[in-house]
Amino acid sequence: MQGIIDIRVSNTIPRVNKIFQSSLSRVFFPTEHDSKVLNCILVNQAGGIHENDKFKNKITLSKQTHFKFTSQAAEKIYFSHKNYSIINNNFCISEKSHFSYLPQELIFFNQSKLKKNNLIHLDEESSFLLVEQFVMGREFFKEKIKKIFFEDITKIFVNNKIAYTDQSIIDDMGKFYKFNLLASQPQSFANIIFYKKNIKNLNLSINKFFPDKNFYGYSYPSSSLLICKFIDNNTLQLKLKLFDLINYLAKKVIKKKDYLNKNMYF
Repeated sequence: MQGIIDIRVSNTIPRVNKIFQSSLSRVFFPTEHDSKVLNCILVNQAGGIHENDKFKNKITLSKQTHFKFTSQAAEKIYFSHKNYSIINNNFCISEKSHFSYLPQELIFFNQSKLKKNNLIHLDEESSFLLVEQFVMGREFFKEKIKKIFFEDITKIFVNNKIAYTDQSIIDDMGKFYKFNLLASQPQSFANIIFYKKNIKNLNLSINKFFPDKNFYGYSYPSSSLLICKFIDNNTLQLKLKLFDLINYLAKKVIKKKDYLNKNMYF
């Protein structure tokens, strides 16, 4: 089965110029008091991701647009006999626009197989926030899942020039892990990408939110790009920390007391 979303948004007061949705994927736009931010929630009508499912999400923002995108609920990646499921994201953000991509977590079950690709095109004067969390099995049952495959590829272009690329692989079938920390199979891990011109000069205090150092680390591949990778054996605890960190980072883009409300992520 396939799910396709194609959205184009424009204007300072965001307006949807084009929307195409097909098969499994649907979106809706909840109202919010701040008219300068357009909220969008993705719904997967299949109730999870199954073998051979393919999802394509394309979002294009014109100048001076602020768009916030999340999913309705945590997405479960189910058992697969031998074929992969695929998620392809393609984001294009124009000058002086901001895009926050904040999906709910992906939960992997035994023998699940997923390939995910993020292709991100940014203008030098745009800003972008991506937060993705991944959960290995059901924490309540203390599951230790087996025989999974997960490939996560991200490519970022700024003014059509490559600015960052990353490939993370968990191949439990082949006993290969790109990061040694995953070999001990933490319950949950997360990625953050934050792009804003000269962000390195803002003196962001990531340690303020993770004082126990229970995370893999963060770096600045360029003066405008922040990359973070987190791990935690408590899924909810990690999500709450990410929630606070999202609000903190978003304030660097939009002057708003709480970018997210308490109903994560909206």
